[in-house]
Amino acid sequence: MAALAAPPPTAAQRRRVSIDTGWRFTLGDAAGAQNRTFDDSRWRTLDLPHDWSIEGTPAEAAPGGGRVGYFPTGIGWYRKTLRINAGARQHGLSYNQFIHGCGKAGIELDRKVLADLAVTDKAAFEKIAGQVKANLAH
Repeated sequence: MAALAAPPPTAAQRRRVSIDTGWRFTLGDAAGAQNRTFDDSRWRTLDLPHDWSIEGTPAEAAPGGGRVGYFPTGIGWYRKTLRINAGARQHGLSYNQFIHGCGKAGIELDRKVLADLAVTDKAAFEKIAGQVKANLAH
């Protein structure tokens, strides 16, 4: 059986993009936070790297003791949604291709609007992706 695979991207095709900014955080266990539709709008917004325990007060009675500098330990949630990228990939496009294609198609939507469409109005996002593909083909 032969396997079909795309060749790996060359160094010139690769691009590193930082996703360190704009994370949501809450201290404690948030039931359901693993679900894509979970509402984290009331959570704190922060950038990585972040260590919530360093914000606490050191105490000799801390569960981790000296091995964690006597800082508090526990559960914290970090979340970040990469919506446009996920939506574009569902239509066979990379994020960069999608954004470039929007420009070629004359689609001038704020990235926040595009991100919301990718999650809340998949039919509208699909229409945009179709226009993007058509304009990239020219």
